[in-house]
Amino acid sequence: KVRSLGRKRTSFINEGGSIYQGRATSDDVDAFLDLQQMRARSSEGKLDAFIDDDAYCSFLRELATKEQLGVVRMDIDSHTIGTMLFHHSAGDNSSISIINQGFDPQYSHYAPGFVMQIELIQSGHRLGVRTVDLLKGDEPYKKEFSNRDLRLFKYIEPLRDMSRIEWIKY
Repeated sequence: KVRSLGRKRTSFINEGGSIYQGRATSDDVDAFLDLQQMRARSSEGKLDAFIDDDAYCSFLRELATKEQLGVVRMDIDSHTIGTMLFHHSAGDNSSISIINQGFDPQYSHYAPGFVMQIELIQSGHRLGVRTVDLLKGDEPYKKEFSNRDLRLFKYIEPLRDMSRIEWIKY
């Protein structure tokens, strides 16, 4: 599977594609929300988009403004075809929490979701990240990226108070 994804990544790069990873801006959040809505429309009701959830959209934008949100973005020329939002907590137990991703279904042959996840996991490994949290859900790809199932007794949840956004552990 990884070899196949490597070929798709190479094909994407050869087509003039680029992959960026860094701090998310509000423009990255808007691109992500647009891509999520596009995916939802093409899924014939199988995928829900939270584009109508104003509180969640505002929360993501505020995280970006506070520089607490990272992005992996795939572009062809100046067109964004995929965006993954994540949070990176540093320290001794460094972790990455993948918040969500969106991609243009027209470019699904490049497997943007998987390519972005591999990029994030590889860069996390280089930074010494000990855990990559794919968050809740039973999507099949999560089993492909895991070496074991974990029962979660602790989780990280964003505070709803926009005036002092931070991440807390329960």
